[in-house]
Amino acid sequence: MGNINSSIAEEEVNSFNTKFENYESTNLKGTTVKGLLSTIQQNNLINEENEDRQIKEIHFDGEEYETTDQNIVFIKEAIETEESYRIEFERDENTGLIYRAVINKK
Repeated sequence: MGNINSSIAEEEVNSFNTKFENYESTNLKGTTVKGLLSTIQQNNLINEENEDRQIKEIHFDGEEYETTDQNIVFIKEAIETEESYRIEFERDENTGLIYRAVINKK
């Protein structure tokens, strides 16, 4: 059985990942983290039919969350605007697309 994801062009992967990689940092203010969460929410809405193009998980403060609207709202409320956070992303090993955001308070 062939790799079903091989049809994704590298440019597509790059342009998808760049939206999120702009936030990859070891020292982001909470306000910017909330911006990332909005970007994830918007992205997932646009790609509702295409799971490959969705961020599926958010690891926040030691807990795993699915990227439901409810969870994103909860995480946004938990983020302190003046605190600093470290943001990292994990990529799918087959497609190279980001599927998971890791958010930790510094």
